[in-house]
Amino acid sequence: MSVGQNRGRLGLAVVVVLTGALAAPVATAGTAGATAPVSAAGTMRDLGTLGDGTYSVGRAVNDRGQVAGFGSTADGSDHAFLWSEADGMRDLGTLGGPTSFGQAVNGQGQVAGYSDTTDGTNHAFLWSASDGMQDLGTLGGSFSLAVAVDERGQVAGYGDTADGSTHAFLWSEADGMRDLGALGGGTSSGQGVNEQGEVTGFATLATWDNHAFLWSASDGMRDLGTLSGGTTSLGQGINGQGQVAGSSDTAAGSTHAFLWTPEPPAATKNDA
Repeated sequence: MSVGQNRGRLGLAVVVVLTGALAAPVATAGTAGATAPVSAAGTMRDLGTLGDGTYSVGRAVNDRGQVAGFGSTADGSDHAFLWSEADGMRDLGTLGGPTSFGQAVNGQGQVAGYSDTTDGTNHAFLWSASDGMQDLGTLGGSFSLAVAVDERGQVAGYGDTADGSTHAFLWSEADGMRDLGALGGGTSSGQGVNEQGEVTGFATLATWDNHAFLWSASDGMRDLGTLSGGTTSLGQGINGQGQVAGSSDTAAGSTHAFLWTPEPPAATKNDA
C-alpha cells in the first residue's frame, strides 16, 4: 500500500483554512514605504544527496546538528537518511521494501519514520547506529507511521487497528506499540511525545470534529478543546512540562496557533 493510500485511509477530515494570515500586503519595487526583508545572519549548508540521487529533504534536526530526512537514491527510490558532520549523509535502508522516510531524530541520533515492508505496506521504524532499522509493528492492522521520537527512544505516531480504525500509538522498548484509543469518533493520530511518555495529537469526536488531545498513562486521552468559539483543534508538539502547541480555529473562522498549559496540582496551588 502506498503512502498516499495510507493517508487517504485516515479519514481525519482535517481542513486547513488559509485566511488573512496569508493576505498580508507584499512590498513591490516602487511601492511607497516598502522595506526590504531582513536577512538572518548565518550560513545555509548543502547536505547533498544519497549518492547519485537527485534530491533530498531534511525533516528534523537535534541539538547535535544531526539531520534526519529522506532522499532519492541512484535507482530513484526514496530512502531515509541521517546526516552528521562526521559521517555525512547516511542511507538508513528500508524494512525490505523500496522506500523509507525519516521524520524525527532525538539527541542520541535515533531516527523515527516509516518504511515499505516486503509485502508493500508501511510500518513505523526506529533506527539506531547499533541496531539498524527496527520494525515497530502495527496495532493489529496493516500499516503504521511514526511521527515523533523522544530522548528515551519512545515513538509516537498512528496506525490502523484490526477493525480498520486509525488510532494514535505510543511505542516503547518495554511495552511495544500501545493503542492510545480515541475521543468518541474512532480516529486519532499521535504527533508529539515527551520524555514522560505523554503524547499529543488530534482525534475525532462523535461530531467528526477534530480536537487536540493529551494522553498519559495515568489519565488516558483527554480532550484539550478549542480556542473560544472554535470547533477544530490539532495538537502538534509537547514539551517536558506537558505544554502542548498546535492550532485551532476561532469563532471568526480563522486559524490561530495555541499553547495549552496544564493547571498545577492542587497542592502546588495551595502552597502558592
